[in-house]
Amino acid sequence: MTSYYLAGANHDGEDKTHHFLKHNYLQVYYDGVIDQRLHDVQEGDRIAIKSRNGQGSSNITIKAVGVVEGITETADCVIFFMTWTEINSREVESRGCFRRFHGPYEKNRSTRKWLRDIFAI
Repeated sequence: MTSYYLAGANHDGEDKTHHFLKHNYLQVYYDGVIDQRLHDVQEGDRIAIKSRNGQGSSNITIKAVGVVEGITETADCVIFFMTWTEINSREVESRGCFRRFHGPYEKNRSTRKWLRDIFAI
């Protein structure tokens, strides 16, 4: 079953979205603590790159959506090799997704519309 994740593209205050899209990967850093959810991602899962819309906004912007084709890990990050299926900016409800990495989300009654808005599924 496909799982769905959201990831930020900022590292050291710099938005890396353009670089990730150009080179077909997504890099998520640990920030000093290994996030077990990064190890739950599998090939075939979908990840959306998102960004915050500023202090006080209840929405986020989805910048790109892709399918995980491969995964590797370094000492300070996980690298997901991606096939980007959609590159388009749109605002969606945040549902509290303001940190670096969120998920997994499964399609169910409470998430179906939200995931459709994000992943165009």
